[in-house]
Amino acid sequence: MTKIGICDDNSTLLQKYQKMVDVVSKECDWKIKSYAFNDGEDVLKMLIEDEECLDILFLDILMRKMNGIETAKKIREINSKVIIIFLTSSEEYIFESIGLSAMAYLLKDQLTEDTFKQTLSKAIGIVNESKNDVLQFKKSGRMYKLSYQDICFVKIYKGYCYIHHWDGIIYESADASIANELIENGFFQVNEQYLVSLQYIGRIEKDHIVLSDQSKNEIPIDKELSKQLKLTFANFMIQKAKREISNGN
Repeated sequence: MTKIGICDDNSTLLQKYQKMVDVVSKECDWKIKSYAFNDGEDVLKMLIEDEECLDILFLDILMRKMNGIETAKKIREINSKVIIIFLTSSEEYIFESIGLSAMAYLLKDQLTEDTFKQTLSKAIGIVNESKNDVLQFKKSGRMYKLSYQDICFVKIYKGYCYIHHWDGIIYESADASIANELIENGFFQVNEQYLVSLQYIGRIEKDHIVLSDQSKNEIPIDKELSKQLKLTFANFMIQKAKREISNGN
């Protein structure tokens, strides 16, 4: 899921940009979570609490309290990775922002939905590439990063996600959004409690699957999900075989 912030002290424009993000995201089937800010101080407060809370920030340059240039400078002291896209009413302010690693500058009076869509698409592409198929989650103030390829399955129990690594280590997280991220990255929810990596399925039996990792765990399948699991797994294996052939393996 991509976390997008929009900061503008003009409430009418703020709503306009929020709507554009929502419309474009639905058109492109992007999984996003958006946040609206009336001034730069609110952005900084959120980043101080959690420096990983934003992937992309649309930032107005001309704001009454703390302007966008000053806000961006302070953001860079906290987070060097968040993608900043400046919103401005004049080209003259572009030169003031040199050195802040902004991805783009959008002129408000010339901003069309197509331009907005292209810019957001590029930003999301950069975010996805930088994450490099890694699941990120926080526990006790510490940030963990695990490759999706190293996760065998996840058990959801009493609001917690228990992430089973291939080497036997179990990581715990209270972040419920993990489930959605896993489903988008090669996992299948076989029952109410378990999400299983398709690459670690050894075989599918009538009412359970057997994992191919060292644990050889057996995980039950909900009856109504059995058919969809088999179709999804078959497609996964076909795509895997195609990749191996194209790579000459």
